[in-house]
Amino acid sequence: MYANNGHTASPITPIHGKPSRGYISTASGLLLTVDSSSLTNMKLVSTWETKREAALTACPSCPMAIFACLLALALARPQSPGDAQTLRSENINEGNGVFQYNFETDNGIVVEASGTPNAEGSSDIAGTYRFPLGSGRFLEVTYSADQRGYRPSTRYVSQRK
Repeated sequence: MYANNGHTASPITPIHGKPSRGYISTASGLLLTVDSSSLTNMKLVSTWETKREAALTACPSCPMAIFACLLALALARPQSPGDAQTLRSENINEGNGVFQYNFETDNGIVVEASGTPNAEGSSDIAGTYRFPLGSGRFLEVTYSADQRGYRPSTRYVSQRK
């Protein structure tokens, strides 16, 4: 037997003689739950119960996922008010593929890089960047990038240079 609202038909059948539950969606998008204790006896349960049950059935771990998202949002908030101020910034581009740039901010971020063209028409780049970890230490990454790929090396620095 099908419960039919004129738009969507859903099978509603008892399982092993026990009442079973099915869903009917209406033209207005309302999802209704119906119980069937026999093929001819159907009753409307509540639409609130249906929405709650359908949401939990569709995503039983949704409450945990929502909690995890809220926790991540709280932890990702800026840890200090205001924007970092730029202490120095330099950008040199000679127009022939040779370039150099560097900058430093008052929160301890330092970036330096330079590049030169190679025989294949791309650039060989070498640089360093350093940023605070929040524990008074800084992570410094020194890298080179060329035909052999990107090759970083890292080290922890206990204070600003």
